[in-house]
Amino acid sequence: MQNKRGIVRIIEAAVAIFILLAFVSFIALGNVQRPSPSDDAYRISHQVLSEISNNYTLRNEILAGNFLKTQNYVEKRLVLFPYLFSVSVCSVEETCLCVNCPGNVEIYANDVLITTNLSDYIPKRLSIFMWIPPGAAGARAPSGCVSECAAGQTGCEGNSYWTCGNFDTSDSCLEKSALTACSGATPVCSAGVCVAACSDECTVNTKGCNIDTITPWACTSSSGCLKKISQAACSGTTPKCSAGNCVQCLAKTDCTADGYIGNNKCGADLTKIYRDWQTFLCTSGICSSSTSLQVVSSCTGSQKCSNGVCASTPPSCTAQYICTESKIRKYQNADCTLGSAESAPACTKQSGVCSGSTKNCASGAWVDCSDADYKVWSANYATSESGLLCQDGLDNDCDGGVDKGTTSAPADCNCLNIAGCK
Repeated sequence: MQNKRGIVRIIEAAVAIFILLAFVSFIALGNVQRPSPSDDAYRISHQVLSEISNNYTLRNEILAGNFLKTQNYVEKRLVLFPYLFSVSVCSVEETCLCVNCPGNVEIYANDVLITTNLSDYIPKRLSIFMWIPPGAAGARAPSGCVSECAAGQTGCEGNSYWTCGNFDTSDSCLEKSALTACSGATPVCSAGVCVAACSDECTVNTKGCNIDTITPWACTSSSGCLKKISQAACSGTTPKCSAGNCVQCLAKTDCTADGYIGNNKCGADLTKIYRDWQTFLCTSGICSSSTSLQVVSSCTGSQKCSNGVCASTPPSCTAQYICTESKIRKYQNADCTLGSAESAPACTKQSGVCSGSTKNCASGAWVDCSDADYKVWSANYATSESGLLCQDGLDNDCDGGVDKGTTSAPADCNCLNIAGCK
């Protein structure tokens, strides 16, 4: 009997200890700190950003300025969590802004740098902004269920979309609808919306010319695909398009037509009449020209060339200077004999591409170079510098200034857009 009482006391003591341990465990569990929403959002966004930065395809598309697929990827990864989100991409020096974030909830932001070892791409900053709409996804209903999406939210699965709402009567939680396939003119699902199908027309960072040969295009992201976006049409001194750049010409026919220039000249023996023939070429988008002296006609019988015209030799000549060629002047004596040839003096402009230019002989007098003469002397001559001429390293207008300045020459004020520049 006494042994039975001892056993009962042992059992009673064990039960008491069990009850005490259960009470202590209940108190301890009540004091366990659950993760805050901000910690939870950071953990989720950190994982998603890490996956994107290690995904070759998504990473390169972000660097190329296209992050539609990245947004779809984030949407799929967050679909089971009670968050709405927004994705933003900016340069590494900036802080990305959330243009779609509401102003009445707490926003949880996290970002990662997207880089590559390819020199063609500039690093970008990718940011994810997350928030929980009041009373929406994640809010527990009286039945104890958890909404799997937020009111008004839509999403894609393949090329079908779903919407978020209370589609059953068993509880008050929100769930995804049945999938609706995209079709017809909008067969592709993007960010929960059916859109028109598209395909890349070009490669990122490329450029070219439209079929009209005057309008350049640049490869730019548009509606999720790379499109050839037309730029300003070529005009002025560079009216043609070549490889996406505005140039002077595409072919010889875009330049000035070949032909005679200047006046007739007498040959050295006064028996032939000459004239300058100018020939144009198109090389690497730039019109250039060369000049050659060609025989126009020959004098017959006793005729001699005088000032570019064949005429009978008079018994006596007027003592005067005459032009035997455009760059040659001789003194004609009264007996019609000619003196030695004079070297043509230099034209007024001698800087830059005008260096070495010489005057023309006309009616026995040396005539200073005109703009047309300087152009014949150098195809790179221009009356003033602007546009591409400010990048060719030449003093095109012969004023002593070279583009935006070099170590050996000052800048051309036209290339610096200085007011009142001449």
